[in-house]
Amino acid sequence: MSSTEQSLKMVTAPTITDVQVEFLHFPAVITSSVTGKTYFLGGAGERGLTIEGKFIKFTAIGVYLEDKAVASLAAKWKGKSSEELIQILDFYRDIISGPFEKLIRGSKILQLSGTEYSRKVMENCVAHLKSVGTYGDAEAAAIEQFAEAFKKVNFPPGASVFYRQSPDGILGLSFSEDASIPREEAAVIENKAVSAAVLETMIGEHAVSPDLKHSLASRLPALLKAPNITDVQVEFANFPAVVTSSATGKTYFLGGAGVRGLNIEGEFVKFTAIGVYLEEKALAWLGSKWKGKSAAEFESLEFYRDIIKGPFEKFIRSTKVRTLDGPEYVRKVSENSVNFMKSNGSYGEAEEKAIEEFRYAFKDQNFPPGATAFYRQSPTGTLGLSFSKDETIPENEYAVIENKALSEAVLETMIGEIPVSPALKQSLATRFYEFLKEDNSKTE
Repeated sequence: MSSTEQSLKMVTAPTITDVQVEFLHFPAVITSSVTGKTYFLGGAGERGLTIEGKFIKFTAIGVYLEDKAVASLAAKWKGKSSEELIQILDFYRDIISGPFEKLIRGSKILQLSGTEYSRKVMENCVAHLKSVGTYGDAEAAAIEQFAEAFKKVNFPPGASVFYRQSPDGILGLSFSEDASIPREEAAVIENKAVSAAVLETMIGEHAVSPDLKHSLASRLPALLKAPNITDVQVEFANFPAVVTSSATGKTYFLGGAGVRGLNIEGEFVKFTAIGVYLEEKALAWLGSKWKGKSAAEFESLEFYRDIIKGPFEKFIRSTKVRTLDGPEYVRKVSENSVNFMKSNGSYGEAEEKAIEEFRYAFKDQNFPPGATAFYRQSPTGTLGLSFSKDETIPENEYAVIENKALSEAVLETMIGEIPVSPALKQSLATRFYEFLKEDNSKTE
């Protein structure tokens, strides 16, 4: 989650849920192979028609939004109730025209041919464009492109069309026999009016899916009140609010980030920038104990130990500010980790072997400025290591070490009793105090 990210600004993530429409499942968060971006589920609902007195369901529609939608919509709509929002056309228009990407999934409940499906969509779009005076030659040409894209497509039950709508007016179309997002788009149409009209017909003034409108109005108020997770800049390194690991498929939110350095001859020399990302369940788990605590209480060692030992994954990014070779970097991390394990009596033969594996993984690495080491720490004690020449998360892990004591020791040396990064500790304490304070305000 780039901002895969930046505003699932999202610890929204803990408040987002999946939606089931008939037999079709809409997950809370998805990542597009086309854009590499992560989108959260704004809402989902059915579309149908009343035929001879019976309501026939044809499609299920899910509207996914880019992370930054939360901040954009919250600026105007935070504090409004679901009952208020469902009555306000401007709310839906702000979703349609907002400066963030939308990814719409239309999955079929009943079998439809591409021509049959697209004909009704186009009729509705053209009617809207003409009603607002934005239908011209360019729009007519775009509608022809739209029709052409669907000509050879057939939609059995469960098959999907995806609409990617960018703020600058690009409409990307892709087709799938199920709910999976294709790696490539079948067509790209560059017409802002037509792109907006597609979503307008779904959730606008004459919506084909009142159920979808209701879902959006019901779900978004909670998301707009959720703790606002932001990016952190440490020197030249940007730590986005949310990231998704290709290795695990999981999304993590940024707990905090800070610099690590040393005083050398009276000067503080910065070596690395460290960001600690947490699995979404961490917020609820930490909130059960720390919600309502004072800012000073968040600076206690117990709070940091709860992060280190909590039953949720941690994903740590260590980006180099200065050039370091792998052996040079890992030597200090290893020394600190061994010292900690010896101090609490957890250093034995298994840990000694794990340290050897740890050092070996870094043996041939070199870290110029901007290069990164990633540590994935599972609650069961798995420590996954991966390396990148920049901040991108590799698709595969370079090494996996199964030793809980070492895995915890690595993070302990960063934010524990004798931390290498007091700035990171401060960032975690400050941000979690705000996260849980904001989360608490939802129930007051």
